[in-house]
Amino acid sequence: LRDFVLSRRHLVIISGAGASTESGVPDYRSPKGSYAKGHRPTNYQEFMTSLYHRQRYWARSMAGWKHFFSVDPNSTHHAVYSLEAMGHISGIITQNVDRLHTKAGSTNVIELHGNNETVICTSCKTVSPRLAFQKKLEAVNSMWIQRYGKPGSEDTSNGGTQQPRTTRPDGDVDLGQVDYSSFEVPLCDACAEAPPLDLAPGQARGIIKPTVVFFGENVASNVVEAARDLIRNADGVLVLGTSLMVYSSYRFAKQADELNIPMWMVNIGPTRADGLPNVQGKIEARTGEMLPLILAGTS
Repeated sequence: LRDFVLSRRHLVIISGAGASTESGVPDYRSPKGSYAKGHRPTNYQEFMTSLYHRQRYWARSMAGWKHFFSVDPNSTHHAVYSLEAMGHISGIITQNVDRLHTKAGSTNVIELHGNNETVICTSCKTVSPRLAFQKKLEAVNSMWIQRYGKPGSEDTSNGGTQQPRTTRPDGDVDLGQVDYSSFEVPLCDACAEAPPLDLAPGQARGIIKPTVVFFGENVASNVVEAARDLIRNADGVLVLGTSLMVYSSYRFAKQADELNIPMWMVNIGPTRADGLPNVQGKIEARTGEMLPLILAGTS
């Protein structure tokens, strides 16, 4: 693996949740991941057509946002940045929405599923900081917070006994048995003052959504094409911490294989790309353990 990486000048990284677990961000598919606990990701159609699902999402996101954005890059992100600075890596295709590659210093990062640092109005497409929306959520839900707990606090809904909240990969938390119907979700200020439109049943003008790709939502075509361009110009692909079970990421491993681009993988457990002919090797280990070993002795 070390020889493979250090001999490349246009290596493309495909990273997933396993690259961020050592920063304290949970994953979906590991034995102790979110799916194993019965969680399921937010569905785009449900979010757009159901006020209840928006109330539920934003209440849980408000509670988990402080922790999600307090995490720091780990040895994986730092090693990837170092290899990029040394001229080995040409770009990163990540499924993660935590921006930890960017925080570590990497510059050419394609966020397949967006990021959780901003929100977007689904009507007028205005993008604004997630922090500003967080403050607005807390301001209009002061009574709700007083009843169910301050964002970032422990769960006290079970008879006043503090229980650690379960953080999920997208930054929200499991709040237990709470009443979401009284949670207020602000709409886009500009759109709320605009003339009414004919909308689909259940939809409203000015719905605010995080700039992440929900389950059932398509990755933007320009993002897909940018990732395809990276692969076309690659002299190798390194898969880090992802099973590639979701087609949105697997397609790039498949593209690399069709172009006869050599690949290595570092991931605990099976991946969808295990049988591809151009996979030269796979190591089942934590990415944060393996990546620093590649750098050992290079300085």
